[in-house]
Amino acid sequence: MLIKQIDIQNFRQFAGKHTIDFATDPVKNITVIMGENGAGKTTLAQAFLWALYGENDFRIKELINRNVRDSMIPNSKEYVNVDIYINHDDNHYIISRRQPFKRDFNAVKEENTEFTIKYKKNGSQKYMTESESKIFVKKMLPYELSKFFFFDGERIKTMSDEIEKGRSKQFSEAVRSLVGLTAIMNAINHLKPSTTNHTVIGRYNNKIDEAGNKNIAELSRRIGRLEIEYEELDRRIAELEPQIKYYQEQIAAIKQEVLSYADAVEIRTKYNSLEAEIRRLSIIKNEAIKTFLNYFNKNTHSFLAKPLIERSLTELASADKLDKGIPDMHQKTIEFLLKRGFCICGTKLDAGSNAVKELYKVIDYLPPKSIGTMIGQFAKTSKEKTQLSETYFDMLTNSIKRIMEIEDSISLKTREMTTLYNNLSDTSKIKALKEKQAEDEQRVVQFSQEIREKSERLGAVKSNKKNLEAEKDKLILVDEKNREFEVYRQYAFHLFDELVKTYHYQEMVTRERLERYINEIFSDIYEGGIAIKVDDKYNIGVSVMDTDTSEDELERSTAQNYSVIFAFIAGIIKMAKEKSQEVSGTNKEVGEDDRIFYEAAGYPLVMDAPLSAFDKKRIKNICDTLPKIAQQIVFFIKDTDGDVAEEHLGSIIGAKYLIKKSTLTQSEICER
Repeated sequence: MLIKQIDIQNFRQFAGKHTIDFATDPVKNITVIMGENGAGKTTLAQAFLWALYGENDFRIKELINRNVRDSMIPNSKEYVNVDIYINHDDNHYIISRRQPFKRDFNAVKEENTEFTIKYKKNGSQKYMTESESKIFVKKMLPYELSKFFFFDGERIKTMSDEIEKGRSKQFSEAVRSLVGLTAIMNAINHLKPSTTNHTVIGRYNNKIDEAGNKNIAELSRRIGRLEIEYEELDRRIAELEPQIKYYQEQIAAIKQEVLSYADAVEIRTKYNSLEAEIRRLSIIKNEAIKTFLNYFNKNTHSFLAKPLIERSLTELASADKLDKGIPDMHQKTIEFLLKRGFCICGTKLDAGSNAVKELYKVIDYLPPKSIGTMIGQFAKTSKEKTQLSETYFDMLTNSIKRIMEIEDSISLKTREMTTLYNNLSDTSKIKALKEKQAEDEQRVVQFSQEIREKSERLGAVKSNKKNLEAEKDKLILVDEKNREFEVYRQYAFHLFDELVKTYHYQEMVTRERLERYINEIFSDIYEGGIAIKVDDKYNIGVSVMDTDTSEDELERSTAQNYSVIFAFIAGIIKMAKEKSQEVSGTNKEVGEDDRIFYEAAGYPLVMDAPLSAFDKKRIKNICDTLPKIAQQIVFFIKDTDGDVAEEHLGSIIGAKYLIKKSTLTQSEICER
């Protein structure tokens, strides 16, 4: 099955007709369709399912584009169409599904869906009826298998949850369908012992004439009652086993949570201590900032003025008015001498005399109007300021460094507090947890006891039934006319037993082979010392391999589970390829059950946002692994993942498209 093209018209966001031609080259087998969230990637992925099966996973089921719907006038019709062009068995088919919508005066209403398949035969175009079309699609790709080849993030999550809960029923059904075990299982169910006419052995049981022998009739009734009891016991045991596993997992989880409370008091004490230390450091930091600002305000002017001060001191040093004043002499002293009329030395101070003139000159150098003294004081103060500014930068640097050290310490302790806070819990919950643990443990004990009792009873029922059947067989053989039916019945029993043995052997071989392939592919995608286990009920376990210790079950992450799913699907395809090669090599005619497996090798992988759960390294691994296994891949990728994916897919991308969101209700598809 190779998808060549899809045409969509008026489907959800896509008003009008849009076409995508997919990469079909054997080497360039990748089609990448990128778009932002909400642009319509999921809509396109769902278009495949709707066209093939009439199904979709939309929460709001209306398919018609809202703009198209709102523009309809009364009595008008519009159509939602999806056409898929495929190559299958060397023939070309167009699978078409069309949904008419008609507007009356009140609302737009859906009309009956039309589903047809067109193909060419002997040069002329043929049409399948709707029932023929459904049968064709079912044979080509059964709906229950489509989830493994057409899937989006929601389907991956569903399968991931199934793995997480250890309930992998759909995996076992897929394996049986895809690897050729369904036919054997159907044959077993067709033959199996029964008291009804629904099985071969049941019909032979009922053909035996019991009228002539009341003992045979009584034995048949007793055997019938034992068969009913056996089925009930078996059903109940099947119900109890997963419940025990569930409660055991709950108990393990509770124990881990309780352990997390063991250090709660110590954690709380350390948390409170850190909280107090952060408050103390915050006070110290605020004081340090205050000191820094005060120092900055007081000394920055001098630091910035230092070049000017030094220059002015140099200029003043060369001035002749410096240091010409008389020490301890004041202007008022000279004025007193002039008023008195003679100097302290006795010289007479007459007006206009040279002595008086000299005294007036001295006044210019004496306080309070002494220039020289003022200059001297300025020089002294300036020198003090320049000396202080020598340490200004170092003082500021040290202050800032100290503040930053305190902030770093606060940040470190805050992170430590956050870590502790995440581990803090209400210690009062421990009691409730232990009570829940005790309840779950009691359920496990009760269910385990019930399984033991029912298993014992099951063995007794089986033994009694076998004895009664042997006694009945003896009585039947006595009657000549029943002897022939008994021979046929024994042949059917023998065939039934051989088929059961064959089924269990083939199923075991297939499961072991699948497990090996899953591990090989998983290691390529996820890497690390991790192993996948598939038990006889197809529950999937993820374990870490350690040569020194026993294997420990890992807590599964989303990326792990998604990797398991990719590995599972890739493993199925790989096995299908191998079987198809075996069939081709022996020229064996492909039977109905083998056909499904054979064709699985050619199923495309259509995946919506499959890479979102992975980091760049594992996206690379997936891009390296899947294209080597699948014949054709269509990736719907978010913009954020697209560049990484395209970087690794590179030369094997055969087609690239971009979905552009025009409005909230409309998108466009364009080639890139």
